[in-house]
Amino acid sequence: MDKYDLIIIGGGAAAFAAATKAADLGKRALMINSGLPIGGTCVNVGCMPSKHLLTVGDELFYPQRPRFKALQNGHKPPFDFRTAIAEKNELVATARQSNYVNVLEHLETVTLVEAKARFVDAHQVEAAGQVYEADKIIIATGSSTKLLPIPGLDQVKWLNNVTALELQALPDSMVVIGGGPLGLEFAQMFAHFGTKVTVLEAMDQILPRHEAEIAAELQRSLEQEGIEFRVGITVDGVAERDGKKVVSIRGGQGARRRRSLATSVEELVADELLLAAGIRANTADLNLEAAGVKTDRSGFVQVNQYYQTDNPIVFAAGDCIGKMPRGLYRKDAPGNSCSQGGFHGY
Repeated sequence: MDKYDLIIIGGGAAAFAAATKAADLGKRALMINSGLPIGGTCVNVGCMPSKHLLTVGDELFYPQRPRFKALQNGHKPPFDFRTAIAEKNELVATARQSNYVNVLEHLETVTLVEAKARFVDAHQVEAAGQVYEADKIIIATGSSTKLLPIPGLDQVKWLNNVTALELQALPDSMVVIGGGPLGLEFAQMFAHFGTKVTVLEAMDQILPRHEAEIAAELQRSLEQEGIEFRVGITVDGVAERDGKKVVSIRGGQGARRRRSLATSVEELVADELLLAAGIRANTADLNLEAAGVKTDRSGFVQVNQYYQTDNPIVFAAGDCIGKMPRGLYRKDAPGNSCSQGGFHGY
């Protein structure tokens, strides 16, 4: 059985920070990664690819809509969605290789194992049929899209921030469930590409954690770009009909109006459905009970101010502790989350 100073479960931003620091201190570390490639959310399916595609959308969208009457005819550049995705993939692959893979290869005291990890006991982790032991262990497994309790959702193929970036054909229409930063970012991205986008938000405003005036102004700006909103709604169900996604909603009256008491159901039909209304921690398969590590009801690892779990040798950081998503605007909220929100054009 191999013994290390540090075992890092995960390969994203928090995990990579731990690996580089371990190397700086001359400590022998083992990084065990599965799921997303090395680099995690930010380089693979987060900030880098989304901001690249947002910029592509800017250069397509805004030249067609100049601010001045003298330029009212605008200019419509040609657009190839498949090429945009391919260019994004090349950018991601290059950045992942140079910023993560090459760097990791030069960390002489750090070893990478590509496999799923699970705890054997309080000090040991198993991966690829081999058991490893360490003085300290860090859980940095990130998070993924939360499956919402919507009737029929488990029977419909839906998109998230990962699969939406893998589409090979531009959808004519899309419904986005979730009016937070991630939902609005993807709504604007696809709207700029030419997709008819409708955003659904259960609360009475988009960006529920922001001031109402900011949310209203942002909604106004996005509506001017062609995005439709339904706020204060309840999603009654989702179905697939003739290759289209059918989303049944109740309540709400659309742009900046107060919640309606109406009980009638409205059906929204679109080519694609994107979920952006919550995350869950990637901890379900870690066998945390064997290590004495506690989680909350959503699977987020419970830590103290030093990122330490109930097991004193096990720590956790990044999206798997949930502090950034749930305490985003608290100055004292720990976390190493990759913020997805980023709007363009105003």
